[in-house]
Amino acid sequence: MVLGEYTDLRVDRYDRVFVITMQKAPENRLNVRFTQEIIRALRDIEQELGPDSEGCVQRCSTTLLTGHTFGGACPFALAHDYRIMNFSRGFFSMPPVDLGLHFPGIGYLPRLKLHPQIARKMLLEAHRWTGKTAYEDGIVDEVANPEEMLAVALKKASEIQGKAKMGVYSLLRNELWGEAAEKIRGICYVHGRIVTAPARAKI
Repeated sequence: MVLGEYTDLRVDRYDRVFVITMQKAPENRLNVRFTQEIIRALRDIEQELGPDSEGCVQRCSTTLLTGHTFGGACPFALAHDYRIMNFSRGFFSMPPVDLGLHFPGIGYLPRLKLHPQIARKMLLEAHRWTGKTAYEDGIVDEVANPEEMLAVALKKASEIQGKAKMGVYSLLRNELWGEAAEKIRGICYVHGRIVTAPARAKI
């Protein structure tokens, strides 16, 4: 099942798992319009599932990295709980140090999610990882051949989905990564309105 009509992306539904496929030629470069379209898709997914849905609503559990993940795409991928990368194609790199770029909170995700030496290589050296080396350094959770990536991602999403049934997934997630989310939340506005939802739990 395909959800909605979007510009440069599509949303497919597999039971209660939604897959957002970015289709912005040539390299899925993030800009204001494209990120707003991604946010619109996430809002539609939230509405489709409903406010009392069990599962990781809007907490995307996987990102399919079918090509290069540079610049803004690197923190976008790190913001997800799990990452699956193409084994045979693409690189993972965060090059702001080479470009003279900075935004508040840029180092929080690498520092909180990666081993200190790996975070240093990413942020201060702009190191470039292949799928194999990204897996070895703990940046991605799994690697797969292109034809197997969707199946691997759906399997991981289905495994994690059940963990949210008690309503504490977002709270526990916030214990792990909340410091980064809080720092970045200050610059995450669309049309002057904050776009990140507060963590909540069912009691």
